[in-house]
Amino acid sequence: MQLTDKEFYCLSWHYNAFYEQAKHKKIADYAQPCETCKYKKQCYIDTKNPIVYEMEKKLPVQIIKHIYQY
Repeated sequence: MQLTDKEFYCLSWHYNAFYEQAKHKKIADYAQPCETCKYKKQCYIDTKNPIVYEMEKKLPVQIIKHIYQY
């Protein structure tokens, strides 16, 4: 399965944000990339179904299920 353009954008937007946060020794803020995303309105505000949920089914590693598990 291939990622759609929106899914690839989402993935790269999150990876870039996580990289910048790590570079400055900050804790990863999963929601921060969504706050500045160009798809924010159509991805979450209108549908309540973020792109990441469908995208994760295509990835070998899942992000969502590992959040806040310490």
